[in-house]
Parts: sequence; structure tokens; C-alpha cells
Amino acid sequence: MLAFQNRNNNLTDIWVHFERYEETIEGTRRLPKEHLSPVIERTADDHYTTVIFVDEGISPPGELRVSLRLTAGGGLFHGMGQDTYRTEVRETVPAGTGGRIIVDATVEKY
Repeated sequence: MLAFQNRNNNLTDIWVHFERYEETIEGTRRLPKEHLSPVIERTADDHYTTVIFVDEGISPPGELRVSLRLTAGGGLFHGMGQDTYRTEVRETVPAGTGGRIIVDATVEKY
């Protein structure tokens, strides 16, 4: 789980990019895709829903734009380069919205 903390009551837009590159893969093949957790529901191939949480004591002064990106994969398996995947969430949260918010996520080969 990721947590972003704020020292005052005004929340600004959030943009974060995480990357995990695997140098080698030993003994087992990786799963073909990476996902943000939890996966609430699969809505289509390469699309699913996950959750962001905005503390009810913190309210954005206007719309809050949340952009999360996870890039993972790569490495070698039996000498062959493996695919890299990107999981991304782009969501605009209306002003005054708080608590658990279900958002759409996508997975694509990068």
C-alpha cells in the first residue's frame, strides 16, 4: 500500500511513478502483467478497478487529479529479454469527495 501524507488540510494533485526492473529471472517465468493492489474487479482485458483513499479530514480545494504509474518487468529468462508492463491510474476526484474511491486502472505492454 502507498500512503501520501499532508501536513495541512489542503490536498494538491498527486503524481507518482514507480519503476521496478528485474535484471534476471531465475527458475520461474514471471506472470505476464503487474497490477496495483487490491484488484477489486476485472472489467475487461487489461482493465480492472482498484482503490484510492482520501482521508475525510482532508478535502481538496477543488478537483484532485491522481496519477499513479507502475512500470515493472524486463530481465532475462533463459537468455531471452522479457516484456515490460505499465499499470496506470488517472483519476479526477471531485471537490469534497473523501473516503474509499473505486478507480479504473489499465495495464499495457511498454
